[in-house]
Amino acid sequence: MVRIFSSINSNNVQNENLLNSRSLLIKYFGKRLFGITAHAVFVDDHFDGYNHTLAIVYKNGNDIWLPITNPDGTLGPWQVGPIWAKWGFRINSANINKEDLAKGIRDFTAFWAFKNEIDLKSARFEIKVKKNSTPSGWQRDFLQNQLDNPWLSGGDVTWKDKEFFANIKDIESI
Repeated sequence: MVRIFSSINSNNVQNENLLNSRSLLIKYFGKRLFGITAHAVFVDDHFDGYNHTLAIVYKNGNDIWLPITNPDGTLGPWQVGPIWAKWGFRINSANINKEDLAKGIRDFTAFWAFKNEIDLKSARFEIKVKKNSTPSGWQRDFLQNQLDNPWLSGGDVTWKDKEFFANIKDIESI
């Protein structure tokens, strides 16, 4: 803001306050109405090489999908704000680091188990992987085709006597 006012030779605090209030108003409505944010995450290289979707399923006779990813491969209800950033870029990134993935799955499964009163003396979770194509341009029915891709096994994690064990496959080579 200082550069703007110095370029128009104005040190008027009233003008500066007016411009600040208007820009905050535009920022607020731009985000709420159009999803425009100051962090242009979708126009940089955040998703380069991102060719998979991961899900975690609690195995207890019934498959219970943790609310990170829906069974169709879309984002689950937990994928908002900082949790979305943690899962989508730090834990499950374009090039998966198995240690980071294991720590993240440990954290998410422990939290989910606590919220759902699941005893971690003995619990098993399957890691599911859906391989996706990376588009180079518009393709008819692209989203539906990706959603139709089958889930593959990415390994599993277990809790025994509240201790975490990970048996995760090399996701990039699946």
